[in-house]
Amino acid sequence: MSTVDDLSKQILADVVAYFRPKDLGTSALSKGYVGPSIAALGMKYCADGPYSKVDFDLAVKLLEESKFINTGPMVPFENKPDSQFVVMGVFSKREFVYVTEKGYKATQKSPATRSSTKLAENIHFHGDNATFNINSTDNSTDITSETNEQLFVQMQEAARSITDENERNEIVSRLPELEKARGTGGFLQAYQNFMASATNHVTVSAPFLPILAQMLTSK
Repeated sequence: MSTVDDLSKQILADVVAYFRPKDLGTSALSKGYVGPSIAALGMKYCADGPYSKVDFDLAVKLLEESKFINTGPMVPFENKPDSQFVVMGVFSKREFVYVTEKGYKATQKSPATRSSTKLAENIHFHGDNATFNINSTDNSTDITSETNEQLFVQMQEAARSITDENERNEIVSRLPELEKARGTGGFLQAYQNFMASATNHVTVSAPFLPILAQMLTSK
């Protein structure tokens, strides 16, 4: 079995393991839902694991081409005001991944895949001040669920560790917008704006992505 094939099976197992406890129903497999962050999955397999970024990207592509997974969120094309050509449609911003009905059924046929629950086993939140761990690696970021304010304060503190001043200021400036939009219809846009700013600093933003993803589904 090739490296990419092996990795694609592990990723699919992780995505299914993330889906099962959410009790979303079969409609989510066709309509989509906010699944695990692609960035967090990439960190899991590439940061300290045996796989390269190329391996990971090819494995995700293989799963997409097999229609076992899809990515999101889907957003409309932004046409330039002075453009002579107008593109109608939507595209994926590729921030998270979710399993399809075909992918879910495929895991039921493979005992090796079915027994693998790496994402659920290796990403943990402990106690009132939960620490986000990937493969038992402590990223030293405490996330408390007591108040939203504490979460965003901790995100501010994490963002201030970014050495590039312009990028640091850009990310920090997005956080009040994200906090204010929490629980409203504007949260998705605020989340997308934040993710666009934090793309180059996944080690800073990744610990908070699972909680932000939960906020997307609990507006």
